[in-house]
Amino acid sequence: MPLEYFEIFQIKARRFMLIEDIMVWIEAFASEPLRLTLALMLLSLFFDTAAVITAGLMVGMGLLSGVTTTAALATAILAGDCAVYLFGYMTRELPWAARWLPSSGMAKLEAWVTPKQTEVLLLSRIIPGSRSIVYLVFGYLHLSPTRFITVAGLGGVVWCTVIMAVVSQTGQLFAENGWMVSAGAGILAAGLVLIPARIIARKSDHADILKQVDR
Repeated sequence: MPLEYFEIFQIKARRFMLIEDIMVWIEAFASEPLRLTLALMLLSLFFDTAAVITAGLMVGMGLLSGVTTTAALATAILAGDCAVYLFGYMTRELPWAARWLPSSGMAKLEAWVTPKQTEVLLLSRIIPGSRSIVYLVFGYLHLSPTRFITVAGLGGVVWCTVIMAVVSQTGQLFAENGWMVSAGAGILAAGLVLIPARIIARKSDHADILKQVDR
């Protein structure tokens, strides 16, 4: 066997072992849904989309309750969002922050974004890489925390519900073909929802909102 084919075989074998390790980890948590849910909540603070897709797979495998997991992840995601908002809110009180951000530019941004708060928050949920900067700006400008929590919270619930439902239902359809096929189908289904949604959001009439916030 040529050396390059042997190396490819080794790489694929390592990847398969990694997948096997993940399944062993999942099976270890299967009898402890509370620990599994807490692990997913922790993951959602850093990689929310990955956590929601993984949760959908777990629900499809019957390891977790759909309603309970959706509520738990939506709560964890909102907590992370509020933390970013609070950081931005507190940053405005720091003297060094004012030196880095021109007051005239921030005043114009505040006047421009204030009447469009709901649209900005909803679009930031869909477009990757925009949430952190948007939430920081909302906090820095001291925009309504009530509106922020309400819109971000509802957006998170809808987001988790839709993605988890698509992933879990698709995974169940292919369950008889083995867990690898089932998981692959679930992840593919999530991609077929996420990618078009983000393309549509970027091309929408309100897409310029995020460009204004990102400046």
